[in-house]
Amino acid sequence: MENITDMRKIYLTLLLGLSLSFASAQISSPDSVCKGATVNFNPVPTAANYAWALDTIDISPTVLAGVKKLYVGGLGLGLPMGISMNQDGNGDYIAIVAQNQGGVLRLNYGSDPYGIPAVAILGTFGGKFTDTSHGVDVVNDNGNWYGFIANNKKLIRLDFGTSLSNAPTATVMNFTSGDMNYPYQFTMVRYNSGWVGFVANRGSNSITRFDFGTSITSTPTTYSLSGGFGTFSSPIGFSLYKEGANWFMIVANRGGGGGPGGSGSLTRIQFQSDLLTTTPTINNIGNPSNKLSNPRTVSIIADCNQMYALVTNENSHTVQVNFSGNSIMGSTSSVDLGKLNIDGSNISFITPFWFTGRLSFMGSSVDDSSLYILDNVYSLPTISAVNNSNVSFTQTLPNSGTYDVTMHADQGKACGPVASCKKLVVIGSINIAIKQYGNVLKATGSQCDVYVWKLNGVLLPGSTSDTVMPSGDGIYSVLGTKAGCASLSTYQYFASTNGIETLYGDAGINIYPNPSDGLFNIDLSGVDAQKATVTCYNMIGSVISNETLELQNGNKNIAVVNLNNFPKGIYQIKVNTNNGKKYTKQVTLQ
Repeated sequence: MENITDMRKIYLTLLLGLSLSFASAQISSPDSVCKGATVNFNPVPTAANYAWALDTIDISPTVLAGVKKLYVGGLGLGLPMGISMNQDGNGDYIAIVAQNQGGVLRLNYGSDPYGIPAVAILGTFGGKFTDTSHGVDVVNDNGNWYGFIANNKKLIRLDFGTSLSNAPTATVMNFTSGDMNYPYQFTMVRYNSGWVGFVANRGSNSITRFDFGTSITSTPTTYSLSGGFGTFSSPIGFSLYKEGANWFMIVANRGGGGGPGGSGSLTRIQFQSDLLTTTPTINNIGNPSNKLSNPRTVSIIADCNQMYALVTNENSHTVQVNFSGNSIMGSTSSVDLGKLNIDGSNISFITPFWFTGRLSFMGSSVDDSSLYILDNVYSLPTISAVNNSNVSFTQTLPNSGTYDVTMHADQGKACGPVASCKKLVVIGSINIAIKQYGNVLKATGSQCDVYVWKLNGVLLPGSTSDTVMPSGDGIYSVLGTKAGCASLSTYQYFASTNGIETLYGDAGINIYPNPSDGLFNIDLSGVDAQKATVTCYNMIGSVISNETLELQNGNKNIAVVNLNNFPKGIYQIKVNTNNGKKYTKQVTLQ
């Protein structure tokens, strides 16, 4: 068992965790939709949970919530050192706890992770667990649950089957002292078609990588990342991070000694695009702004606009490490965010969970045999959802505007959480109108994605742009669509006997009310002529009304048209004057 006085551990992993690959292609959804549409947003990466938000997000850690300490000396916790919380397939919150002196507990919270759990003492599995258990990670692979616990120089796998409520079996994997030597945090990560694990070895100043290949139940091959003299110094915690196509790891080195200021450092491992490379670049990036004091955990925090790391010290202070250029390769500086309300030593790293739209963390303290919750580290905005399986987020969007869509996969997990972002434009409506320009008809107004032209209700094959060449007299219509919005316009086209198309304008006449119930007025006050012929056409181009009016200059000339006996729809009005001027308008009967 670790000396509690000299080796005080605060495994407080504050993973707001949005470690990155900011490729919008990771969110599968339309780029634009019509107002009122229901949109499915589909994730690409395989993860344990997804948090979706359709709003601006601020991940700056300006305020950290307080700690709620639970079950002090209760629940048979013994000396809890590691904890992993997950939601089972039925939605129950279940935590697996590793006890420092050997043994495993299962805490089933049901639907409320803030309640009192049902405790199952899983024990030592026939003596397989001995003294000094630390890191725990629980993952789901193809519907089956597996737990991995670092126990002295052994890695022990627990097989739960399809439910964490099942009685697990335990399998011991023994390694050499260099592979596991005073191991702390253990983390599994999906990589390509298989699994890779990492452990921080405080005893040998190294990080060991475990390659499980394509089967999570296989005996892994190991590779030690030692980094050379001085690169690691009592490494305890770490967090993976993916920037673009490249993998990184930031390691918290507790270092020797204690007390405030100057103790400990961070190490950056650069794997490039291959997490299994045998030649990673390993650099000690020091103690940024001299704010580290025996650091125990490191957490990469990132979305599409920000990137930094949260580091917790043994003195319970949390430090924000900023990377210039929002890149893990940038230069670093630090800010002390103050002391969390936690009583000192031997607080193990915590596990994230979503509950009622907020991200919280649960951890364990070996000193007073307690669990604690860091409540509401991060809250989702109003339009949001959390899914614990690879399913889509479905949302109806009643308002027009531009939405910032963000998907957080495995938020708060050290396996390399991912944030993907894109913008979604919600269009209120579109409006098009056919205009005649010489011998061309053009759909003006909103720019559409698709145009469908018809002549007298018959489709014009191949006419899919915003313009069409008339092939004869009749009613031309075009249906324009964009992102699910649609607009229809019709136009009565006439060709003169000499082959030169007559040009109609829409200025000078006014129709009201429009839309109409069938009875409407045509105001011809703007027409400069002595006579005008007013002709109404239906949707197939037939004349249904024709009237010639004597116009009086300076007077209000109004024609009253009654189409009460005609069906609802769009009708074309043509006005021809004795001096050769031509006008056209549409009226809608409804």
